[in-house]
Amino acid sequence: MVVRPVTFWARGERNIGGVLPLIILTNCDYIEFSFGDMEPRRLEPDRATYPHLPHPPVVIDLRSVTPEEFGEWGRVWKDGKVTGYVDGKPVKTVNLSADPVPTMLEIAPDDTHMKAGEKDCVRVILRALDQAGNILPFFDDPAALSLEGPGRIVGPDLVSFKGGTAGLYIEAGDKTGTMTLSVRCRPFADQTVTFTLS
Repeated sequence: MVVRPVTFWARGERNIGGVLPLIILTNCDYIEFSFGDMEPRRLEPDRATYPHLPHPPVVIDLRSVTPEEFGEWGRVWKDGKVTGYVDGKPVKTVNLSADPVPTMLEIAPDDTHMKAGEKDCVRVILRALDQAGNILPFFDDPAALSLEGPGRIVGPDLVSFKGGTAGLYIEAGDKTGTMTLSVRCRPFADQTVTFTLS
C-alpha cells in the first residue's frame, strides 16, 4: 500500500512558512493524520479536485486543520503521523520527525546474485535515513566505498549524497564466489552487502 507524504516536513518548506497544503499520495481508502498532541483526524482522498485519478491524493490544508491546531510560523514544530486505512483497518503508517537526525545508512542493491564472466552489473542505491526511516533530503556528506572479491566498483570509490541518496554500479569479474561492498559515511555505522557470483 502507498502512503507517501509529499513533504520534507520542515517548518519553512513553503514560502509562507509551514507545510500547508500538505499532499499525501495514497491508494488507501482514507488516512488519519495527527500533528503533535492533536487527535488523529480522518481525511478522505480529494476526489472533487482530482476526479480523473483512480487514487486521488489527500490534501491537508486550512479546510481540514485550523492555524491554532497546526501552529503558525515561529511556534514549536512537532512530529507528524499519517496512517492509511483499507476496509477500516490500518495498513501503513508514516512517521514524520520534527527534528530529523542522520540515523541509518541503507544499502539497496537491485540484485545480490550476479553472473561471473559476463560483465554483469548491478545498481546499488545508498540512502541516508532519519530516525523515522525517511530520507534526509538535505544530507550531502561523502561516502567511501570499497569492494572485496572478484569484481569492481564502476566509477570512483568516493561518492557524495545528493538529496539524501547516492548511487553506484558493481561489475562482476570472471570468477565465481562472493563480493562484499563496504560503505563508510561519517554519521553512520559502516554498512556492507554481499553479492553472490555464479
